[in-house]
Amino acid sequence: MSDRTYGLRTWSFLMFGLNTCIPMFFLGSISYGLGLSPFEMIMAAFLGNFFAVIAMLLNAHAGVKYGIPYPVQAREAFGFLGSYIPTLFRGIVGAGWFGIEVFAGSLALTDIVLYALGVSNPATTAFTYVTIFVVLYLVAVYLVMGAGLKGIGMVADYGGPLMLLYFVWLVWFISTKASGFTIPAGVGLGSAAFAVMLGIQTNWWATMAINISDLSRGAKAYSTVIIGSMVGIVIGQIVGTSCGYYLSAFTSYILPQDIILNFAPGPIAIILGLFFAFLAPFSTDITANTPALINIFTSIFKLKWKMAVIAACIVAFIVTPWWNAANAQTYLNYVQSFAGNYGLILGPIAGVLIASYWILRKQNLDMKRLYTRGQGGYWWHGGVRVSGLLAFFLAIVLCYVTAYALPNTAGIAMQNWAVGVGSLTLPIPGQLAWYTGVVYGAVLMYILTAITKEN
Repeated sequence: MSDRTYGLRTWSFLMFGLNTCIPMFFLGSISYGLGLSPFEMIMAAFLGNFFAVIAMLLNAHAGVKYGIPYPVQAREAFGFLGSYIPTLFRGIVGAGWFGIEVFAGSLALTDIVLYALGVSNPATTAFTYVTIFVVLYLVAVYLVMGAGLKGIGMVADYGGPLMLLYFVWLVWFISTKASGFTIPAGVGLGSAAFAVMLGIQTNWWATMAINISDLSRGAKAYSTVIIGSMVGIVIGQIVGTSCGYYLSAFTSYILPQDIILNFAPGPIAIILGLFFAFLAPFSTDITANTPALINIFTSIFKLKWKMAVIAACIVAFIVTPWWNAANAQTYLNYVQSFAGNYGLILGPIAGVLIASYWILRKQNLDMKRLYTRGQGGYWWHGGVRVSGLLAFFLAIVLCYVTAYALPNTAGIAMQNWAVGVGSLTLPIPGQLAWYTGVVYGAVLMYILTAITKEN
């Protein structure tokens, strides 16, 4: 308990910090491009993040009550060895987000240097030199992550909130000078476009809905996690999405870095904005993305913390889209495609964890069993809990079945794209697959536990 440093203020700022990042403003750009009205944009942001936070809070309870991280929490639901599978999948998604945020922060650093050197049109030139700053960014990540939970809290206290305040001011400033812009009339709450946005908003924090115990174990009280998460994520996401929406409407630009360079009034405002544009994704990486990736190296490969951080940074360099993002539009497309699809995997994991902890175990975990490898621990069948893993994989199958039954033409964004295999066209469940995945995972976990008697 003496190592739990997150009170309400720190946790709220921590949630603001991991929530407020450059890609968050893309949610507004995507909403604007889909033709959503301001009301529809706000409703998608509220509903999507509210449901994601509910799942997050349910999984956070074990971290607060027992002080355990996600890989240990998963041992009860999936088995001591079976827990490696959900840990691996969460880490893969975290690696993708890690790379996206690294690119955003590195691009801001590149813009700062090019602007300071007087380079003409730094917004375009930055894509040429961004790889250099990716390396510098990752060195900074290593230096901060080496400090552990205390270091994470100190950095995350300031990055996100400062950037959000800056962009609220920037929206107001640009609105006083903007002219000739149009605000979409809307597409309807039952439209496919609204469902697409709802799904993307949900998937945004379906990631932390799984491994939130990695952070909640440092919280002093569960009430702190509830209040701070609702304020920092739900409200923060609504404000950030709204900023991105109106900035796209007022300027016709996509990247916040480009908007700062072209519309902020004067050198001080530009440098300050770009610095926040670096600090915000940086704080998101160290709170939301690196822990999930580090979990792979500490729990599966048994690396020490600092070596795991180095390994995570190497992976991040490889997956950072410096090799794919040649301009603002390709970067936005990369983010939208990635964020729209991993709910298919994370939803079932969340459902299994929630059902096992709240319904089957009734919030009671045996700490000795959690840390005992072999008989006497949560070993089940050779280290694998059959009901948990089977529920996970069957839930994914059922998401595919649902994708066939509810196509996009019905206004449900379950088929994000189709992959052709010979004469067979296979839909990839995207967007709202997280919702069906959570339900299927929870229900199957309950049923299969009764059948296998793994209780």
